[in-house]
Order: sequence, then C-alpha cells, then structure tokens
Amino acid sequence: MYRHYETSDDVFVDREEHIEWMNKALERCKNKSVVLHLKGIGGIGKSSLLNHWINTHEKTIRLDCEQYSEFYQRLNILAKGAVLQGIKLERFDILWQIRQRFVEGVEPVKEEGRQWAKEVVMAIPFIGSLASIGSAINAVGAKVTPKLKGKYGTVGKWLQDTLGKNHIEQLLQILWKEPRRAEFLYLEAFLEDVNRREESEMPILFLLDHFEYVDDEKAQWKYRGQKISETQLWTVFLSLLSNCVGVLASRKPAAESKEMQIEETELLELDRESCLEMLELQGVVDEKLQERIVSVSGGNPFVIDSICDMINAGDVSISDIENLRADNLAEVRLKVWRRLFSHAEGLMDIINRAGLVPFFSREIMEMITPAFTFDLWNKMIRLSFVKDMGCGVYVLHDLAEDLVKAELGSRLSQLSNEVAQLLEKGFEVEEDYTLLGLSYAVQANDMDVCENLMYKWADFSWDAMFREGLQMLDVFNPQNEIAYAIASVGRGWFLSFQNRIAEGEDAVQASLESFRTMNGITDIQRNRFVAITMMYLGVLKHRSGKYDDAEEMLQGALELYQKVIENPPKSLLPGRDLVEEGGILHWLGDLKYSKWEFQEARQLFEASLEKIEKWAKIETQMSEKQINREVAFVLWYLGRASISMNQLSEAEAFSRRGLEKSEQDITVMNNLTTLGTALYLKGHFKEAREVHLKEIELAREMAALSTEFPVLLVSKSDLLSLQKVSGEYHQAIETIEELLALQKTFMEKAPEVYEIGYIEFHRQHGIILTKIGKSREAEKAYQKGIRLAREHLRKIDTRDEPILGKLLNDYGVLLHQTSKLQKALECFIEASEIFRQHLNELPELLICTRQLSTSLCNLGATMLEMDRTAEAEEFLREALLLRRKILTKAPEVFYYPSYLASSMNNLAVFHSQSNNSGEAEEYLTKAINLRMKHRTEETSEVFDPGLVAALSNMGILRAQSGEISESKDTFIKAIATARELHKRNPETHRQTLNQVLSNMYVIASKDDAESDLASETLAELRQLGYKGITDRLEWFVETTEAF
Repeated sequence: MYRHYETSDDVFVDREEHIEWMNKALERCKNKSVVLHLKGIGGIGKSSLLNHWINTHEKTIRLDCEQYSEFYQRLNILAKGAVLQGIKLERFDILWQIRQRFVEGVEPVKEEGRQWAKEVVMAIPFIGSLASIGSAINAVGAKVTPKLKGKYGTVGKWLQDTLGKNHIEQLLQILWKEPRRAEFLYLEAFLEDVNRREESEMPILFLLDHFEYVDDEKAQWKYRGQKISETQLWTVFLSLLSNCVGVLASRKPAAESKEMQIEETELLELDRESCLEMLELQGVVDEKLQERIVSVSGGNPFVIDSICDMINAGDVSISDIENLRADNLAEVRLKVWRRLFSHAEGLMDIINRAGLVPFFSREIMEMITPAFTFDLWNKMIRLSFVKDMGCGVYVLHDLAEDLVKAELGSRLSQLSNEVAQLLEKGFEVEEDYTLLGLSYAVQANDMDVCENLMYKWADFSWDAMFREGLQMLDVFNPQNEIAYAIASVGRGWFLSFQNRIAEGEDAVQASLESFRTMNGITDIQRNRFVAITMMYLGVLKHRSGKYDDAEEMLQGALELYQKVIENPPKSLLPGRDLVEEGGILHWLGDLKYSKWEFQEARQLFEASLEKIEKWAKIETQMSEKQINREVAFVLWYLGRASISMNQLSEAEAFSRRGLEKSEQDITVMNNLTTLGTALYLKGHFKEAREVHLKEIELAREMAALSTEFPVLLVSKSDLLSLQKVSGEYHQAIETIEELLALQKTFMEKAPEVYEIGYIEFHRQHGIILTKIGKSREAEKAYQKGIRLAREHLRKIDTRDEPILGKLLNDYGVLLHQTSKLQKALECFIEASEIFRQHLNELPELLICTRQLSTSLCNLGATMLEMDRTAEAEEFLREALLLRRKILTKAPEVFYYPSYLASSMNNLAVFHSQSNNSGEAEEYLTKAINLRMKHRTEETSEVFDPGLVAALSNMGILRAQSGEISESKDTFIKAIATARELHKRNPETHRQTLNQVLSNMYVIASKDDAESDLASETLAELRQLGYKGITDRLEWFVETTEAF
C-alpha cells in the first residue's frame, strides 16, 4: 500500500527506534552476522520500514516471500539482488546455469552480470536435444571439468572440496535424485560467493518481506542432526553470512531456536506526531481534518494512507471522517474501503476483480473486467495499495485483498465464478496455461473447485501434457491449505513424468504429511485425501522400482478408503467413491503385475473394472470421453494380465472392448498394444502388423506433443518383436538401434524407471546382430548387457534377476553357435540357476517355467556337443517335461509347440548317441509332426529352422539304419526348407544350409549312383563359401534364445 510514500525519505515518519536498532546491527555485523525479526500486524508499516532501509543503505537485497513461493524462486531473487550489488556469483551462477539447463531444460540466464558463466554452461548438452541424464553426466564430466581446472579453477576446487572426486557427476546426480541436498548445496554456493565478495567491508542488508508465507511446519531438511523447516533453513543461511544483517519481516513471531540468536522487535501504530507528519507529507494540511483522521485511524498507516487515497478521489469533510469510526481496526478499514469507492464509478469493480487474482497485468484486467477502460486502469495503479512488481505485473496489498473479499460478502462466490470463467475463455483463445491456473486460483476456497482441479490435472495427465500441467499449477499458489496440497500432488505427478523422480516424490510426500495433520477438515475428508495421496505416492514409488514402499502405500490407501466408502463426504458426487476406489485397485494390481503376481493382479483389475463400470452408469458430471477412458484403461490392464497368463483370446477380447471405449489417445494406444501383442502371440502376424503400425502412428503424434512420455518406446518395441519372429532382421536392426538410443535418453534421466528396459534392449540387440551374422558386435552387446545387469542387481532387490538369466542364456546361444562351448556351458549353468530360483519363488508362473526350460534345453544341447552325453540327459528330460506342461496350459501361444519340438529333437540326438535309434526316431517323428502341424507361412521363420534340424537328424538316423533312399528323401525336404530360409535371410541361415548340404554330400558321396548329386551338392557348398567339408555326418542340436 505504501508505493507512493515508502520509496521516498520525505514521507517516512516515526520508527526512529527501529532505525537506531538497524544502525547498531550494521555495526555489530562486522564481527558476527545479525538476524533481526520485525514483527507486526498487516498494514502496520513493515514493508515501509524495509523500503526506508533500501533507500538509506547503500547495499540491500530484498525478497518478497509472498510473491515468490518456491525455494529456488526465492534463491534466484536473492541472487539477482546480489548481482545488482556488484557481487560476482562465481560459484552459484555456474551451478544455477547447470540446473537451469540440466533440470529445467531452459537456456542459460541472460541477465546482465550473470552471462559470464555461459562459456561453461554451453558445454552442457541441452536437455531438450540430448534428453538424458547419463549422457549429460558423461558429457558434462568430459567438457565442463577441464574448464573448471583452468579459467574457473576456483569453482572447480570448491566443488571438489565439497563433493569430492568426479564432482560434476556428483552434482548432477544430487540435482536429479536428492533435491533437499541440492538446495543446501546451492545455498552454500551462494553463501560462499557473498562472503567472499570483493567489497566485504561494506555490510549488506538481506530483507525478507512477508516471511509469514515461508513454511515453518514441514521439517524437510536435515541440519546438524536435526530436521528443520524452510523458515529455519533461511534463518541458518542469514546467520552464516559475513558482515550482513538479515531482516525477517513477518506477521508471526520469530521461531524459537537454541542454535541461532534472533533479535525480535514489534512494529506498533504511529504516535500522534508521526501521524500528523505523515498527513502533511501526503498533502492533508487542515488541522481539524488531521486530528480527526489521527483519532479514527488509531495510528494505523494502512488506514491513514487509504483515507488519503479517499481525499485525493474527492471532497471529504470532517463528518465523513467521523463516520468511519468503529469499535475495532478491522471495521475502520472496511468503512474506509467502502467510502473510498462509493463515488469512484467503475473503480470498485476493477479493484474487486484485481483482488481475486494472485497477480495481474493490464492484459489480464482487460480480460476479466467487462467495463475495462484505460482511464480506470491508470487510476487503479495509482492507488497506494496497488504494488508494482515490475515487468508490467501488479498485486494488491494483502490487506486490500482481504478487504475486497470481506466487502464482497455473499457476492464473492458469484464474482469469483465470473472471473474464473473469463480467464478460462481467455485460456481457450490464447492457450496460455497461466490463465487456466489463475482461473482455478480465483476459486481456490471453493471445495468443489478443489475437486475439479484434481480432475483437471488428471485430464492433463491423460493427454500427456505434463509440462503444460506444471505451467498451470505453478501460478496456483493458494493460501487454502487443502487446495495447495491437492495442487502439490498434481505437481509431483507431473514432475515425475518429466522424469524428475525425486522432486516428484518429495512433492507428493509433502502433501501426504499436510493432509495427515491438516486442521479444518473432517476425519472422513482427511481419510479420503490421505488415501488418494497415498495412492499417487505408491504409483511414483512403483515407477522408481521401490516395490515394497509402493505396496505399503497402495495397500494402506485401499484399507483407508474403506472408511470413506462407509461414510462418503457430502462434497463427493454420487459414484465418485467407486471410481476412486477403482483407481486404487487398478494401481495396486499394476504393482502386483510388476511383481509377477499375475493372478492377484488380474483379480484386482477385475474388481477395479466392476467398480468403474458401476460408476459409469451413474456419473452425471463427466463427459462420455472421460468416463470411457477410465473403463478402457482398466480393460487394457486386464488385457496385459491375460497375456502374461497366456490367455490370449481373453486378452484380445479385453483390448477390443477397450478400443470400442477409447476416445483418448493414450487408451487407444494402450489397447492397440495389447491387441497387437495378443495377435502376434497367436501367430496372426499380418493382423498384428496392421495394429502395430496404427499404434506407432499414434505414438509419433503423442511423442510430438510430449517428448517426456515414452510412447514410442512401447510401440517400437512391439514392432521389434514382430520383425524378429517374421525374419525381418535388417528392419529389426534399425528398430533396435533406434530403441536403444531412445531408451538411453529416458534411462539416463530416470534410471529407476528405465534402466531395466535399457538392459533388455542390449539383449535384443545381441539377438538381432547374431541373426544377421555380426557375431563380434553381438558379443559386445551381450557383454555390455550382462555388465549393466550385474550392476543393476547390486543396487536393487532380486526381482529383476531374470534379465540377467536371459542375457546369459542368449549369450550362451551365440557362444554355442561360434563353437565356444565351455563358455556357453558356463552361461547356461548360471542362467539355469537364476531361472530355477525364480521358479521356486513363483512356481505357478508359466513364464518362469518357460525360462528354465529354455536354459536347461540349451545346457543339455551343449553337453551333447561336448560329449558329456550322460550328464545331458537329465537336463534334456527336465526341459521336455516343463515344455509339455507349458503347451498343455497355454495352447494358444504359437511358438510353444516349436519349443517342445526343440526338446524332442535334442533328446533324439541324445538317444542316437546312446545307440537307441528307436527312441531317437520316435522323438524326431513327433518333433517333425509337431512343427508341420503348427507352422504357417507367417510363422515359418520360427518353425522352419527347427524343422530343418529335425529332418536332417532323421536323414542321418535313416542312413545309419541303412535306409539310404529314405535318408536322401528326408535330406531333400530339409534342403528345400533350408534354401527357402537362406533365400530370405542368407546371413541368418547360411550355417544351417551349409550343415544340411554337408550331410547330404556325405551320404551322396558314398553312393556311386549319386555321384551327380554329390557333385551338385559340393558345388553349392563351394558357392556358399563353405570350407569345412568333411566325410562326417553332423547332428543338429538346437539352442534357443529366451523368447
């Protein structure tokens, strides 16, 4: 309110006691930093006194804690002030620029005096293009560290002393994963720069106004073994400054502290002489009028200043002043307020509207004020209680805001709704999400609006508009504790999906603590908000791999929500308890799914669907699109669970139902994913391809809108699976390399979420490189994947161990194919141990059975090749039993018959080497028939290599039994199939064709009547470049990758 006189020494009156208090503090701070606490009611003149000190002391830095509500916003304002005072922020600005570019993803600061650090910061990969933490860590370490050894060596040494070896890498890790620790580090950097300033003999005043807006309840930081709040954090900072005085201006008393000395004084009303002096300086010279104003105002500066505004607006008599008298200060303020606007046509309306928004500009006021004129605008910004914040932004004094709302009374709700609607219309025209945030801020005290905000940020989440959601919530900073906590949950959710995992979890955790201790809400409201917040926190912990913590949160949320169901709060619309409970159920199901507890997950999804479908029938407020997306989302989860349980027809049915319900891009894509996977696993590749191409097209559109959402990872991964089984290996190599690069960008921003996928893609890379004949590159891919998997498993529980088992198994297949049998054997043994342990933990899961059967079959096959025939039998027979069980329980999965046939083929080789040709022939016949029965043209790449193996082995068996003619016929079938495979993928199947041709050559060369056949076969072998021609028949044993 004091804009017209606070900035001038001429209108500052009284307060000599406090001025002297400051003068002494400025002397004492040369020996030890001084922290002063200036207490006083609203409008008593605290800001006026701070402005006086700004105008009378050479070096001051001011922060308005009401205007800037977030920690880093406040710190940056102090940094700006320090630069204006000529302080070079040698440490802080480099750290600040790194955070801006690395965490926020924005260009370096361009403010005068802070651009010097650009040379260092531009070495940092821009997060929008590099989009990865890990790459940035490596790149920054390589590019920035040398700079901090040379020109900026002071900073480098400070960082090294503070963080130790690899200090840049440590800094980035802290920024991303430990936000509270990062805040301490940035405060320390700022502290060091201020304390090491060149003009250190000149004291600096740090003035923190409206300090009551700094949180003094949540203890989020740890300092000297104790948890401290943000008020204590800033007090610690001020107490550690050299030759500085810190002033905390607040309506609240100073917090008690044993560690720090805080000197407190209270600002009281002006005495009579000071009031008269102030009135004269404002141009009120009539003595009788002066005396009456002093008497009515009680010496309150806000009231005096408002009366002066009233006088400036028109003629005011002594009687008019007397009519303002009341029993208490609040009533006087209200009367003055009413009188001020009683004759100012139109001004009251624009002030009322300005008082409803947290801040305003001319453009905003023009938008929300139908009767807006430039004359009204100019009159308004001249009023004493309108504060110019710079850059065309204004706010009302907080007391003026209170008066606006008090005077509006019953009309407050109506006007708030009108202003909110006008802001929302403005948002629709300009697509400025700040306007949308303001529209919610205007109505923050309305419980229904708080509910709507919760659903609105859910809408943003459905559309993957995480950055826009943050922009909306950043301007929503209400004093209403419920509204603030709800917004904080949304902010945490959006931060998490911007891959700022630790910040996201912290924000939701803070909301959870607020709801648990919040006053002014009923127990049933508390239970509901706590349960929902626990649900969101559980989801975020699940994303970051903290499964135990996630389960505790989600189970707790479900149990607590039962109390809500028993007695729903009146504010909750009919049926909303059903959809909220359904949400908790499906997120708990998702966690169970990740823990491989598929049956329990399926039951939870079914319970969720039941709740949500029941809600859908009675919901009246939401659109059909909003209702259907909830149903479609759970249907997608049911489809996923059904696939994992090998119930492919059910999965297909769920996903088709989901697509019928889907109008939202994300639910369309999710259900396309499930449908395509179900079709592909059933061997319907053509239909699956059509589905996956639609999925990829939609994913590209979604990724263009939100680069932080991993939709392309999912869709491209689905396509990769199809390319592999279809034998499209050259297309697959392009896909996997694109996926590796993309996954790396996500993984290095949020390793907790994406690291396991990055490791899996190294496995897939190894498989495809093997298929196209690049054995050396494949070996490197497997070795890197195995190293990453071992490192990953050292950091987390054993739940992800199967990824190591799959890598070892598939690496063993490569080693087997390149005749490195001992190394292959070692890989298969370790893989089998991992898979057996996993199966013991989850005996009902076919996926565990499948993985163990694969490694055991490969282990037995390798032992056969190493002439360890007796040892091989045990593993081969166990694999056969497991695979028979799999096929019985999952007859729809197209490739399971091929797995069973592989076991039969390898057992046939065992029996042939054991001189049991009858058993061998029986197994080979079954293997051939099984493959012929289940193969189709679409699935030939999966079935035919094994068919060639079984046919070739049958040819050898018949030759050994003297059935030469039958042997040749069998080899001819094998060769024809092998040629077709080789024609499609020569690099993949050259070895298979060579081996079967070599066997044919051995048979033909021993029969004089088949000399022509032998010559033709030899010529073909030479044309293929085969140099290992011998007179020995070679048995085919099959090793297979983990599907």
